Amino acid sequence: MAARDEVAAMPGTVAKKLATDADKVYKAKPGEIETLAGKFDTASTGVEEWRSEVNKAVTNLDGRWEGSSADAFVTYMGQIDKGGSSLKEAYTNAAKDLRAAGKGISDAKGAMEGHFEKLLREYREATKGLKGEDDKLIAKADSLATGYQSLINEQITNANTALNTAKDALAKRPGEIKPSLLDVKSPGEQPFTPGPGKPVQWTATPEPPPGQNGQTDPSSNQPPPGSNNSSNSGSPNSSSGGSNSDSGSSGGSGGSGGGGGLGPSGGPPAGPPPGNVDQWIREAIKILQENGIPVTEENIQQIWTIIQHESGGDPNAINDWDSNAAKGTPSKGLMQCIDPTFDAHSVPGHKDIWNPVDNIVAGVKYTFDRYGSLDEHPGLASISGGGGYKPY
Repeated sequence: MAARDEVAAMPGTVAKKLATDADKVYKAKPGEIETLAGKFDTASTGVEEWRSEVNKAVTNLDGRWEGSSADAFVTYMGQIDKGGSSLKEAYTNAAKDLRAAGKGISDAKGAMEGHFEKLLREYREATKGLKGEDDKLIAKADSLATGYQSLINEQITNANTALNTAKDALAKRPGEIKPSLLDVKSPGEQPFTPGPGKPVQWTATPEPPPGQNGQTDPSSNQPPPGSNNSSNSGSPNSSSGGSNSDSGSSGGSGGSGGGGGLGPSGGPPAGPPPGNVDQWIREAIKILQENGIPVTEENIQQIWTIIQHESGGDPNAINDWDSNAAKGTPSKGLMQCIDPTFDAHSVPGHKDIWNPVDNIVAGVKYTFDRYGSLDEHPGLASISGGGGYKPY
């Protein structure tokens, strides 16, 4: 039996009123609130999985088609991705709102039960030897219970505040979904869609030369062409310093290494790591902050955009066809880093290139070390200026 129920049975009127006033908090069901919060979590995860699959498909297309129409399509799909990101964030925040309400109720109920237990102890101690003296029992019960009125009322107020705060926050969440998927115009209105009087530019990206697709030329036992050249010097998927160029960043996912081997960190693990891209980015941001890199949750979308174009969100992605792969240093992971660049820009305690969090940390740190900020990342800067993504 709860202490509140025993207080309700005390003589007099004050204790009974305290128990009655607390009844609405005791009858609240924070467990059901948690169940509802879990449904929002499930919805948020579903949106993230959908975004990941769509972005993989877009990245795959981006690597196979060129031209203004192809670039316009990628930009258009970026709007859809941003709308999905806003929706996911709204679901996540709604779950947090509900959990805050549930916690407020649970905390208030726990505090009130503690007050009722103390009131009972004081009453029992004060009324020893007064059995049968009803007037004295009533007077003592009312006197002691009166001292707890403000404490019980405080917890009722706390519970109501938690509920009202959650209600107000939840009411605002739909309006915070910006940009919204509803704002994205019909694909039929876009410049990449064929139609009368609408010239389109979809040009297939040339296939890599023989020997740069992860296998050597059947007519030769020599290393693949390009093994002595860097097509992406200075980038995280390049093994030497120098100028930045546009090859090698978004071409690799899947596969098991090119003619030059897999590099010192080996190939990808057999299965996917736990978690999702959003969780990995948030964890990486905390680690970057601890290491003096000025990033916040406001940079989540920028980091995700890089990941979207580099690996499609696949933590086990590996570029097995370009010249870096031919040299034995294929680009790996979410941010498509090669082993030497990862080793140079990773931080202590986070040295596993196949760990998605470690990979993000190294890729972002490389961006800051080389370009000064995420805003100056070649791909992000190009998109910001209305162009297509450019590898870094």
